[in-house]
Amino acid sequence: MPLIENWQICDASGSFTPEPGEPLFLRGAVFGHPNRPWIIEGEPCITTRLSSLDEAAKTAQTKNTLYQLGAQDQGFIDHLKQAGHKLAHYEEALRKGTHD
Repeated sequence: MPLIENWQICDASGSFTPEPGEPLFLRGAVFGHPNRPWIIEGEPCITTRLSSLDEAAKTAQTKNTLYQLGAQDQGFIDHLKQAGHKLAHYEEALRKGTHD
């Protein structure tokens, strides 16, 4: 399972603030991706669309890949605090298939 470090939830452009209803992605430094050998270890990238997030298990699922979540990006942590959000907000939105 690939590891993603210094990660954030974002829109396709990498913004912390996706518009309501927009698809959600992960952005971060990826290590050990078995299906994407062209990704340089630790190089920042944006995943394909997120389908689920499990904060307790520290995993996130895209269409084809289950990622192990490492440390969050500090800017993303600060953004969550300022917006009054928690990761559970995104986890629930992904379960419902939308976010607000």
